[in-house]
This record gives sequence, C-alpha cells and structure tokens, in this order.
Amino acid sequence: MKRIIKYLLCGISVMLILCGCTKNEPQYDLAGKTYYNTVDEFGNNEHSKVWFGKDGSFVLTDNFFDGYYEVSGKWSIKENVCKLDVSSSGVGDFKEILFEIKDNDNLILKTMLAGSKSDDSFTTTKPVVNNTNNNNNNNPITSTNTGDPFVDSLGEYTVFYNAHNNNNYIILMKDKSFTIVENNGVKTNEIKGLYGIDRGQYGNGDAVVMLSDFKSFKDMNNNDVHNIEFFVIDNDTLVLNEDLVVNFKNNIFTRSGKLPEGFQQDNPYISAKFTHAPNQETSDEYLPYVEFESDHTFVFVENLYAGMGEIRGTYEFKDNGLLCHVKETYSGFKGDDVKEIYFEFKDESTLILKTELCMSRVGDEFYN
Repeated sequence: MKRIIKYLLCGISVMLILCGCTKNEPQYDLAGKTYYNTVDEFGNNEHSKVWFGKDGSFVLTDNFFDGYYEVSGKWSIKENVCKLDVSSSGVGDFKEILFEIKDNDNLILKTMLAGSKSDDSFTTTKPVVNNTNNNNNNNPITSTNTGDPFVDSLGEYTVFYNAHNNNNYIILMKDKSFTIVENNGVKTNEIKGLYGIDRGQYGNGDAVVMLSDFKSFKDMNNNDVHNIEFFVIDNDTLVLNEDLVVNFKNNIFTRSGKLPEGFQQDNPYISAKFTHAPNQETSDEYLPYVEFESDHTFVFVENLYAGMGEIRGTYEFKDNGLLCHVKETYSGFKGDDVKEIYFEFKDESTLILKTELCMSRVGDEFYN
C-alpha cells in the first residue's frame, strides 16, 4: 500500500512540475472573421481584405493599381504566425503569405503583395471609405484633351511594366505624380515625385517623361540620382534613360509588360557579347566570353586550359542580373556539372560572374 501511495505521489509531483513549466500560449481565433487593410492607396470602393473560413480555407482580395485580384487556399496558425498556403492567385506566383497575429482583431502582413505591403495592418474593423473621388478601378477617368497624344492616352493612372522584369514598374497618375516600384526579389523600394512631358529638350520633337521632386538616392553604380528620364517611343512604350537601383538604362517599359514585336534598340542586354576581363596568363584570343541573343538563348565559351568548351542554354532577367539555364555543356572539366550560371549587373557594359566554372571564377568581370 505504501508503495502504491509513493508512486501516486511521484506521479502527482511530475504533473505539477510539467504544469509549472508549460508556457500558456495565447489561443487565437480567426475563423469566420474578415480583416481589412487599414491602408489603401488606390481609391477603391473597399480596402484589401482577407476572410478566414471555419473550414480552414481563406480568400484574400488585394487591391492594386490595376484593379484587384483574389488569392485562395488554406490557412493555419503556429504560435503567433498565421500562414496562408496559396493554391490559386490572380496575380503573381505567391506560394505562401504570412501574417503576424497581434491579437484576435489585429494582424500585421509580413509578405509583400501586389497592392498590400509588408507591415500593413489588418483589422476586423471595416474602414469607412469616401467614394466621392473613387475611380472604382474599372473605369479609369480619361485625361482631358491636351493636344499631346501621349498625355491624352493616359487615364486616371497608367502602369508601364519593365518588359525585362515585370516586378518593376512605373505608375503615371493623372495629377502628374508618379511612383516607380523597384523590386530586387528580396526588397521592394518606391520612388515617388512629380513628372512632366518635354518635347523640346532633344530638339527632335520626341516626348520625354521628366521625373523630379523625389528624394535623391544612389544608383547601382553608387552615383547620385536627382532626375530621371523616360523616352516616349509610342503611347504604349517607354525607355529608361538612366541607371536606377534595379532598373537600368535602356530598359523597356510597356503597358502590357511585353517587348513590342519587332522592337529594335541598342540595348546591350537584349543581344550582346561580353568578354572576360584581360589577364596576364591568357592571351586575348583565349579569353572566355558569353553571347546573349534576342531570342533569350546564350552560348558561353569557356577556357578549359586544354582548349575551349561551350555551354549553351536559355537566359532570363532575374533580380539585378541574368540567370542562365544550362541545356548543353562540355564534359570532363571543372564546371561540367553546373546547371545554372548567374551574372550580376555592375553597369550597362559590365557583368559580374557569380558562378564557379573552369577558368572563369566567382567575381570575374565580363565587358561588353
């Protein structure tokens, strides 16, 4: 009997210890609720919002400059983080969206979306919206006739996407304000100011979008940027005339986000050859080089120390550089197992290799 009582007392002691050491995690209840973004920059009838279903499903409606889109999937909670596993998205290729839970009525977005930004606050209190100046996103107000064909083609707002990387774009507003969005794949920055149209600066009557009244910043080459120009090719096409942080000179911006068919321009990142920087151990004729073609194919001719070898494949604009997907390569030498080669832009005529090959090493520069 004493032994039984002893075991019972030990069991109770263990339970007390466990109870005393267990942290009381807050229990969050989001099911059946709708949370609204407290901020809206696009004049919509309703703010961006996310609804959490009791069955574990969610629907997020995100307003952005070109209307709105929906994201759906399943949601779950771990500690103070609500994770949305995306199964369908009308814009972008989001795999998951994260919210920090402050309490049962307040969430903090931790993922950058097309319209809602990281650190935006979402609340169960529905914001009161003044619809007096609302454009409803579906019916952009046409600009008053100014006699300038480009200006008259702009609506309440017009978006031109970087045709080389659609994550970067410029919004021209009817009130002569602008926003440039630069996204390097990790961080998104905005440049905001005012713009005007100049048709006389270069003496040929071509329109130039002049951007000013923004906070100066350092470009990708660490130079100060105080003014920005876009050449107007037609009502649907702009060409950037300076290097920025992610976007660079000669980038093409279009309303569709695609390069115009048959578009010809002196752009070194559409069709060009870049040659390895000279060194004392290799004669110029044996320096590695890479050629990029306008059909997004490439050939990399590498020095294998026993001859020259070729790497072929396709490339795409990625973040602040070019990502090459290897389809064919040499064999029996260092680098023959590489599946992807990445070059980072240093300036408009210089690429920096970020992948180890044979003679070509990480950090080597290639010049156009």
